[in-house]
Amino acid sequence: MTTLAGAILLIGRILFAGLFAFSASGHIQHHARYVGTARGKRPIPFVAGWPTGVFLLLADASIVSGIWPDVGS
Repeated sequence: MTTLAGAILLIGRILFAGLFAFSASGHIQHHARYVGTARGKRPIPFVAGWPTGVFLLLADASIVSGIWPDVGS
């Protein structure tokens, strides 16, 4: 892989991971809203808030670092 191809791949990973980071921040900051929405639809609505945000941040780190990016995405 050339240096240019590696740089393009890294930029693509960072932009793709930005989507996860933006979504994770919403889940963490607006925990009550997500739990309220999931209350009638999910068996454990508490998981819809910050635990999902933490999972998204872990997926984000996996994609950017290149460690199991297929699992992270």
